[in-house]
Amino acid sequence: MSTLLWTIIFGLHCIGFSHAKIAEGYVKSPKDWYFLTRFCFLGSADSSKGHVGRLSWTISFSKESYYFNKSTQFPYKLLLYPDDDWDNVYPGSGESCEEKADVLIGTGNSHSLSPDYKFSGCQEVSTGGGIQTGVTYNCSAGKTFGTPKEKWWYIVIANCGSPEGVDVAYELLLTNAPEGKVFFEHYSADEFFILQTDIGFLVAYFVMITLSAYVTYALNKIQMFHVTYKIYLASILIQLLSLMVLVGYWSNYGLTGIPKDSWKYFGRFLEFFGTVLFVMLLILMAKGYTITRGRIRKIGVIKIISFDPAEVLYIYDSVPGYILVAIRLFAWLWFCYGIFFTMKNYEEKRAFYIPFFVIYSIWFWAAPIMVFIALDGIPKWTREKVVNGVNLLVISLGHLVFLIMTWPSQANENFPYHVKTTQITDASLGDADRSIVYDPNHQPVIANGRPNSESIFTTDTNGTNGRVNMDRFPHETGDYIQERAIAMSKIGEK
Repeated sequence: MSTLLWTIIFGLHCIGFSHAKIAEGYVKSPKDWYFLTRFCFLGSADSSKGHVGRLSWTISFSKESYYFNKSTQFPYKLLLYPDDDWDNVYPGSGESCEEKADVLIGTGNSHSLSPDYKFSGCQEVSTGGGIQTGVTYNCSAGKTFGTPKEKWWYIVIANCGSPEGVDVAYELLLTNAPEGKVFFEHYSADEFFILQTDIGFLVAYFVMITLSAYVTYALNKIQMFHVTYKIYLASILIQLLSLMVLVGYWSNYGLTGIPKDSWKYFGRFLEFFGTVLFVMLLILMAKGYTITRGRIRKIGVIKIISFDPAEVLYIYDSVPGYILVAIRLFAWLWFCYGIFFTMKNYEEKRAFYIPFFVIYSIWFWAAPIMVFIALDGIPKWTREKVVNGVNLLVISLGHLVFLIMTWPSQANENFPYHVKTTQITDASLGDADRSIVYDPNHQPVIANGRPNSESIFTTDTNGTNGRVNMDRFPHETGDYIQERAIAMSKIGEK
């Protein structure tokens, strides 16, 4: 728990000294209309809470460039597009820079970067470096946003009419609250409460890890610490690591004002790698692995391994995102197929598989339903934080339900395992060979001498007493139930 406390303290320490989001860089492009960044500013309705959206900017460009542009009567402009205008200009259908700029006429969202305009904030500066050696103009000004509600704003630098395109340095300071409002000042409105949500789930996963450690001890003591539970442990550990990375990302964002996107992408990758691992676990258990049999046929192993976590990205609002949803629904069909035939052959396992099927069918469908609702049912300025919270809730509930269903207790009538790890062996081997199948130094091979990938999905054992066939476990008779109950009653004993 000390690691958890230090993570939270570090996160709160970081945002305690935070600044607003800073977007800065140097742009040299042949395009005369160039997108810089976007930000969701609060509306005037939040001003009573002391929250107000504000943009401050400093744009620098050479004096020579300014006078060239002035001759074309289109000097540099900073263009601020609200989300309802943005769809009309981007990606566009061939409109010119002037036509895109004309969309903002009369709105107060087109800002001329001209020293001849007294409100531009442009000053002449002599420098020996920077964009160009010589004289540059630094234009510094700002704008407060007073729309009735939250809006996405898209910021563009334009140099309409210039064949040279855009050649500027820029620094944008974007805030949603005055200094001191540490949980709001530096975050886009759609990012509010994401850090608090992630910290909350981080605490929950530390608790879940602690409980899982106890279950691991108990299962190991009654010799039922099967491979499926090891996969479950790997899944929740990866999810915990993901949350630690994401809490670090949001905390660092608050500290510097500059988002480290590589941290966020890595955290999301870990999150979905853990989720794919959990999906693989559900499919394995649906097919009866470690419950009614000790290994999966070779073709089944290949299919499960081919579920590539590297292709799982959190981009539900794009074509790859739709493909991800389709893959999830395909995994659900595979899950249903496995459960149908497992229950058909092992009717005594219905007490486990019926709630297992109902609960995790809902779990599989939760993400597609969430995506469908998010498309039109959730406003753009709240979508990220809502989807983030719901997504974490779905993932954590999946892990929590599995923990409860596999809790080793006499009161748990849905406990899935009945065969000990020490009883599983290969019926095709002779007695002399069976003793080495699970030897740590024994590596199964196939005919051509290469390692056998099926061994990945073979349940471990330390002995051979009371052996059962790994391809088909015996049915859960009264003797198994009685033996398991006696073993569980001794879990707390030393």
